[in-house]
Amino acid sequence: MYEKELASGVAIEPVDHAVEDSNPYASTSLAYQDQTVVENQGRLRRLFSFAQLLAFALTFMSSWEVVAMNMGATFYNGGPRALVWGCLLVVIGSLAQALSMAELGSILPIAGAQYHWTDMLAPESSRRIITWYQGWVTWFAWVSALGGSSSSLAFILLGLIADNVPSYAATQQSWHLTVVMIAILLTVGLINSYAFIVVPWLELASGVFHVILFIVFVGVFAGLGSGNSAQFVFTEGNSYSGWGKFAAFNI
Repeated sequence: MYEKELASGVAIEPVDHAVEDSNPYASTSLAYQDQTVVENQGRLRRLFSFAQLLAFALTFMSSWEVVAMNMGATFYNGGPRALVWGCLLVVIGSLAQALSMAELGSILPIAGAQYHWTDMLAPESSRRIITWYQGWVTWFAWVSALGGSSSSLAFILLGLIADNVPSYAATQQSWHLTVVMIAILLTVGLINSYAFIVVPWLELASGVFHVILFIVFVGVFAGLGSGNSAQFVFTEGNSYSGWGKFAAFNI
């Protein structure tokens, strides 16, 4: 009996010599290793606990952070009415989408997700082309999300610097945003490549701060902000962007 160990450090159950010699892949060590990896997928070590995955979901959605960042644009396009009722519509739509994906995920939990499900559900005559498009749409969505999140974070960092260093605000250049974005992406890439062991704990800390800071922000706004009437919050609508009320509400 001996123990095979892959380069990734995942330990494989002891294998009998007689079983290995009778295996058709035994003559090719690489092919046999590939087969062994597939057979032992269920025994790979889990890196994320339930709490860490929950924290990742909370921070990835960035619910109240995104609302806070886009609140100015919302009042510019549609007013408070668009913010309140728009949030309600988004919640209903997001829940419907999440429930649909949860049902598919319970049937076939797989990393490929959307394009695997598309391959299963699409008509046979157009299955390949629809799945091909779905795969590329998913890839572009991830790239866009990465660019959008790094841009928002860089914008916040530069705003904090300009607010605390008045001399920088007078000399700030637009290309500074690009430089900070590149620095953020390089940092994230290096952490994921060479220090991935800390990622689950970073996500857990981010989830904790996500909840705590939400309570802090709401408390500060409720305590120090000036109140408005219910009519203003639920019925007031305006558009200073030039679009009509319906278009501004959707924007």
